[in-house]
Amino acid sequence: MQSYENNQNISEITVTEDFPASCFKDCKNLRKVIITEGIKNIPAFAFRASGLEEIALPQSITTIGEYAFENCRNIKTIELPKDIIKIGEGAFYGCHSLEKINNIESIKIIEAGAFCGCRSLKNVVLDDEIEELKEYTFACCTNLQKIVLPKSLRKISKHCFHFCESLEEINLPEYMQIIDSYAFSSCCEIKNVNIAKRVEQMGNYIFEDCIKLEQVVLPKSLKTVGKRLFMGCDNLKSVVIQSNIDITRGLSEEEKKLLLIKEIVCDKKSII
Repeated sequence: MQSYENNQNISEITVTEDFPASCFKDCKNLRKVIITEGIKNIPAFAFRASGLEEIALPQSITTIGEYAFENCRNIKTIELPKDIIKIGEGAFYGCHSLEKINNIESIKIIEAGAFCGCRSLKNVVLDDEIEELKEYTFACCTNLQKIVLPKSLRKISKHCFHFCESLEEINLPEYMQIIDSYAFSSCCEIKNVNIAKRVEQMGNYIFEDCIKLEQVVLPKSLKTVGKRLFMGCDNLKSVVIQSNIDITRGLSEEEKKLLLIKEIVCDKKSII
């Protein structure tokens, strides 16, 4: 199939065969696409920065390539095939109007930044086979209020939920082991967090500027913790530590004074 990149003369098209990367990139007047059954992949950059409003994906699609729908700012809803396996890096990056992704719970692999900047997205339920959420996966999803994490999840990577300023709660699954740096930074609405009992490693600045965070429980399993976990958490009242972890590591004396925690409880004994 020929490429239509930067073609401003098409508004609607039916795709009946495999098509190349960047095929409809920058097609500003493209509004509707129908992809017929049998096609398995949406290639990289396929619809990047197009005017796409509506797309019909066949059940045969198993992979959506990197940045395939990046900055498609008119799409509000997308219906993923039930057998979808992989969403590539940045696939829906900057899709500001995207409110609903049907069958998102079917995805097995989500690459970095896949839904970064989808600021109209409100609710997400993920598949129980996902073991890692990559960097920036849901960063800057400013209206995301609720996410159901899979029981299989082992790692939340850097900046994964950074600036999800409407996220009200986060329930970490039982077998979680690693929470990387800035994972929940600037999540302004979160008030309470119970870190899963098998978490062993926490990175730097994880809850930075979570201004409504009031209480955190850190588990016995915790072996390493990064710097400045709670910087900017001005309403933090209580941190319960069930291991021998120093949460003030890396802070200057002046910064320690700014860490306005009312109580730190370590092994059921108050140390502040």
